[in-house]
Amino acid sequence: MTKYIIIKIIIIFIFLIPVVFMPIQYAYASIMGENITPYLKKAYDAEAKGDIEAAIVWYKKIISIDPKHEQSYINLALLYERKGALKIAAFYWMKIYRLGKEDDFWIEEARERLERLGLIDKRELESTIIAEKRYFNEHEQSGLEKSGRIEFNLAESQNKKDESVKKTLRNIETALSMEYQMVSGEQTFKVIQDNEQILSKLTYPIESDIFDYMFNLRGEVRFHPKFSIGGKYGSSNFSKTTCSDEDWNFWGIHNSEVKYIDYQITKQDCKPSLESFDINLYWRVLDLKDATTTEGSRSLLEVDHISLDIFGGYQQQKGRYIMQDPTIEYSRVVDDTLWEAVGLPLYYGLDSPYKVTYRGPRLGLRFGAGNKKLSARMNFSYACIKTKAHGWWNLRDYAFSQYSSHLGYALNLDLDIRYHFNTDWFIGAGYSYTEYNQDKLKESGVQPGYTYDDLDIIRDVDNKVYGPSIIIGKIW
Repeated sequence: MTKYIIIKIIIIFIFLIPVVFMPIQYAYASIMGENITPYLKKAYDAEAKGDIEAAIVWYKKIISIDPKHEQSYINLALLYERKGALKIAAFYWMKIYRLGKEDDFWIEEARERLERLGLIDKRELESTIIAEKRYFNEHEQSGLEKSGRIEFNLAESQNKKDESVKKTLRNIETALSMEYQMVSGEQTFKVIQDNEQILSKLTYPIESDIFDYMFNLRGEVRFHPKFSIGGKYGSSNFSKTTCSDEDWNFWGIHNSEVKYIDYQITKQDCKPSLESFDINLYWRVLDLKDATTTEGSRSLLEVDHISLDIFGGYQQQKGRYIMQDPTIEYSRVVDDTLWEAVGLPLYYGLDSPYKVTYRGPRLGLRFGAGNKKLSARMNFSYACIKTKAHGWWNLRDYAFSQYSSHLGYALNLDLDIRYHFNTDWFIGAGYSYTEYNQDKLKESGVQPGYTYDDLDIIRDVDNKVYGPSIIIGKIW
C-alpha cells in the first residue's frame, strides 16, 4: 500500500516541476488556457485605425501571456519609434536581438535600428537597458494592468449588453394578421370651371364579391410597454366593372350636325386595381387593467382592460383604372330630347389607363378594450396628402400628368372584433373606411397638333374604399 502511495507522490511531483519552475505567466496561460489570437486581432485592428496607444496596450497584453512572442516586440519597437519614444523603442529592439535566432532577419534589423538610434556603444546600451527595465517595471506594467482592466470592462460591458438584448427580446411581442376584405367604393375625376361648373366627370367604381377581394397583411411589434411599430400592406384582385364618362354643356357632332349638347354619358368596361400601405409608431398613453377579476368568474363580454394609443406615421394608396371597349350604354340630351343606345360602342379601340397616387403623413388614435378571450379595437386617423396622377387617352394620343399644388386630406376608420383561442391565435371580423380628397390639381399634357391650355380648368380627384373583412392572426 505504501509502495503505491510513494509512486503516486512521485508522479504528482514530476507533473508539478514544470509549473513550479516556469514563469508565472506561462503557468497562468497553461492553467487558464488563454489564447493570444483575439488580442492579436484587437492589436491589428487598432493599428489599422491609427490608434497607436490601444495597439501598444494589446501587444503588451500578448507578451504578458507569451513573453517570447517576437512579433509583438517588433511591433512595439516600431510603434514607439512612431511616437518618438526612442529609448523605449531601443529596449524592445534589444529584446528582439536577444530573442532572435541565427540568420533571423530581425536580429540584423534590430542591430541597424540600435545603431541609427545612436546606442551602439555597449556601455550606453547596457545603461539604457537598465534604465528602460526600471521604467518598464515602474510605469509600463501599469499598461498591462490597464489592458487587463480594459479586457475585463469590455467583457463586463458585453455581458450587460447581451443580457439587455435578451431581456428586450423576451419582452418583444409580435402580432401578424391576414385580412380578406370585400370592398366597395369609387374613384372620381372631375373637370371643373373656375365658376365651379362641372364640365366632365369620370367615375371608376370599385366592386368586389367573394372572388374579387382586397388582401391585407397587418403586423405590429411591441418593443416597449409604451411603444410599438405597426403597419399594413394591401393589394387587390378585382374583376371588371362598368365606369362612366359624363360631360355637360359642350358643342359636338350630333346626327352629322354641330349641336349644343346639354348632357352626355357613356359607360364602358373598366378594370380597377388598388395597392396600399401604411406604417405607424404607436405610443400607449393609457393602459388600465383590472387584476381583481379571476379567469373563472369572468364573462365573455366583461371588460378587464382598456387602452388608448396615439400614433403617427405615413400612408400611401395607388390606384390603376383602365377604361376599355365596349361601350355598353350611351345617353345624350340635345334640345331637351333624350337619345339612348345600348351595346353600340361610341369609339372603337378604347384602352385608356389612369393612375393616381395619394401619399402623406398621418396622425391618429387607437382605442382598445376587452378581455383575454374577446377584444375590440377602433382606429381613426387623419392624413395630409399630396396627389400625383397620370394617364393616356389612346384615341386622341393624349398623355397627361396631374399634381397637387396644395395639400389634400385622407380619413381612415378601422373597427375589428377578435376572439382569442389562446395567447397565440385569434380570428375576427372588421370593417374599414378610407376616403381621399384632393382638390385643384394642375394638369400638363402632350398631344400631337394640339396646344394645351389649362388657365380656367380645375381638376378634383376623390376616392372612397370601404367594406367588411375576415381576420386571422397570431401573436408571438
